Amino acid sequence: MDEKFENQIAEMIDNAEKMARDYRLVNKKFKHEIFILKMLKSLKLRLILNFVDFELEDILESWKLHRNLTYDMLEFVPDEMLKETVGKNMGSIGKQFRHIGDVQLCYIEAIKTGKIDFSKYRRDYSIESSKEKLKQFLKELDNEMFYLLKTKKELQVDWGFMHVSLARHLNFLIQHEILHHGELIVYIRSLGLKFPKSWEDVWGPLNAIH
Repeated sequence: MDEKFENQIAEMIDNAEKMARDYRLVNKKFKHEIFILKMLKSLKLRLILNFVDFELEDILESWKLHRNLTYDMLEFVPDEMLKETVGKNMGSIGKQFRHIGDVQLCYIEAIKTGKIDFSKYRRDYSIESSKEKLKQFLKELDNEMFYLLKTKKELQVDWGFMHVSLARHLNFLIQHEILHHGELIVYIRSLGLKFPKSWEDVWGPLNAIH
């Protein structure tokens, strides 16, 4: 990310924080100032985390950790539960895993072409009800991605609004994986299923009754 552009974004967030404080001074009924300030500080922190320089090797270790959590959860979910959902427009558990792979495919195509394009979805709905087919799909994607990462370490990927290093590109994919881990937690809790030990090792006592 261009340093000047990053500084401009940070300055915009600082100005928004000042506006929130100033508005609170003239409008005593404005009770959401603290929430807004916390949100803006979180946004600033995410800006820093998203665009800090990463070492590709470190990011790969993080990817392996989170992808192994995905494999562990897929292995843990009973086959007959892959078709289950938890609400309207939520899709099935199997769809969650298929979507995770489809998005990874877009990231892999970006490594090949140098430009992200989320229209490269595969959308093979037939694999959503098969644990073995889902595992095979994800394994094939991982193998291809690891090969490409070894051969294109200096690649810059065009994200439309900026160019990012391969490490940052992969970090975005990790964030997407974690997002869907959060959704899977909702599925597992809602359906009364248990979490793999690896998930509790990373996220704490998920199987405990709260």
